[in-house]
Amino acid sequence: MLWALGRGNGHMQWRAPLPSRPLSPPLLLPGGVIVACRETDVVGFDAASGQRIGAFATPGEMRVPPLLLGERLVVGLRGPWRLQGLSLNMTGRAPKAAPRPGQANQPRPGQKGGAARPRPQAQP
Repeated sequence: MLWALGRGNGHMQWRAPLPSRPLSPPLLLPGGVIVACRETDVVGFDAASGQRIGAFATPGEMRVPPLLLGERLVVGLRGPWRLQGLSLNMTGRAPKAAPRPGQANQPRPGQKGGAARPRPQAQP
């Protein structure tokens, strides 16, 4: 269970069920909270209401607490041990892995079509 407490008074603001025990403390991002749970579950919640806004399963078992770097969640995965950056799309589908150096815009094995076009960057 994930609990949110009020800053000023410590009273419970909301609570939300988790699929399993958390692997680490929640990660805070603007307007949201991400919780990595044991094995492969990552769940996102709206920080104000506690409403579940998405979830996905990592492509391998998480064994160390994840890190939030920009819009990527970096996780250490077991079997074989590796680090992987995952896009935080929170749509319930498996997230796309970050490309490895030298492999950007290359189709994956079994993927149809040509290279993916880069997404435009937001201007400040």
